Amino acid sequence: MARIDTKNLSDSLKYFLEKEAAEKNLSLNKLTKEIFEDYTKDKLSFESEKRFNDSINQAIKILNKNTETVDTYIKSNAKLIEILTEE
Repeated sequence: MARIDTKNLSDSLKYFLEKEAAEKNLSLNKLTKEIFEDYTKDKLSFESEKRFNDSINQAIKILNKNTETVDTYIKSNAKLIEILTEE
């Protein structure tokens, strides 16, 4: 599993993470792994929601286009009936 590389962190951030790990009785590696997993899960959840919303928006566009097509078809048929029933 992936984790955050603590070698490249600033001293103050590393100190904060070490303090947090000690409070939770975890190793620093375990804590950074959990942080990374939570971030990834939230990011994937956001991406999944975005894809779902994009799909719904696309479906709405298609339905609107189909509604326009049906509306045009009905108007055309009404006009044709009007022409055919003229005396």
